[in-house]
Amino acid sequence: MALNKDKIIDEYNARIKKVTSQIKYNKKVKYSHVALFKDYVSRLFLWRNALEINDTHLKSRESHNILIYLNNDFKEIFSLELTNLKSNFNATFIHLYVCWNIFKSSINLSKYKKFPEPYDPILKIILRGGDVYIHNGVYHINDNGVSINNILNGK
Repeated sequence: MALNKDKIIDEYNARIKKVTSQIKYNKKVKYSHVALFKDYVSRLFLWRNALEINDTHLKSRESHNILIYLNNDFKEIFSLELTNLKSNFNATFIHLYVCWNIFKSSINLSKYKKFPEPYDPILKIILRGGDVYIHNGVYHINDNGVSINNILNGK
């Protein structure tokens, strides 16, 4: 599949602008970011298991990107963009959500038609004013400073 990079970049920029304009910066949200993050991780691992991605750590930005396993043509585009997103994980998650929505129609996903959209829960956290970040190698969200690693390990 030949990718028209200029067209992709234009669509990407338009979608990023649309998504980021919807972010609410109210840190006193009523929604449970913890439940949404757990849902995101379970969806991500559902996809990763189906794609036979054996690496179970989620410490790098790239470890959240399942599109590169669905089509090798995407590796160059995604790796370049992820390198530019050093600011925070929220930017990475927005990037992955937008890219998923741009490219999912370019991939044969019939085998995965019953699978949930992977990045919807993490985008909801961000749109509702939430922050997901890593501090000292541990995921945190802004729900009362909860450590995600403790949640994922059942503590």
